Amino acid sequence: QRQGAVYARQVYGVQAASDWPVVIANCAPYQQDLWQSCKGLWCGDLLTADGGSLIWVTQAREGIGGMPQLVDYIGTAQGELESQLSRAKADLAVLATGVMIGRKKSRLRISLVSEGLSRGTARRMGLDWYATLEQAVIAAVNRLPESQHQGCLAVIPRAGITLPFQ
Repeated sequence: QRQGAVYARQVYGVQAASDWPVVIANCAPYQQDLWQSCKGLWCGDLLTADGGSLIWVTQAREGIGGMPQLVDYIGTAQGELESQLSRAKADLAVLATGVMIGRKKSRLRISLVSEGLSRGTARRMGLDWYATLEQAVIAAVNRLPESQHQGCLAVIPRAGITLPFQ
């Protein structure tokens, strides 16, 4: 396992600075549905500063996919989800994913740009939704003080298979 971890870091690892105010995480190649697209969030989270904006970009051509309850888990209050997790009254993998995304939402402002996931789905998850990447970037940058606009953006084009490290 340790040798595999070293190899994986060599193949998928990218040395990168962290604590960016705005990060774009394109979920490619894992972006066929919501469940697969979550991989981009894990990567983007590693680079985004506390209170920063993470722009989650996914095609999600299959929409929500086979885990429809994930939408509501992501949109549920964190304490309630953690309570459900401790009582084990749901699909634990999906519920745990909802808990992890909820924790990211408490630290970051997450925006969704997707052709396959609608504004209504984003609203159910408690996320901002934008029709285009340009709109999402403009909104995120404009939330920053003007003095922080220069050099505020990191882009991860294949966040589904990238592991940033310092």
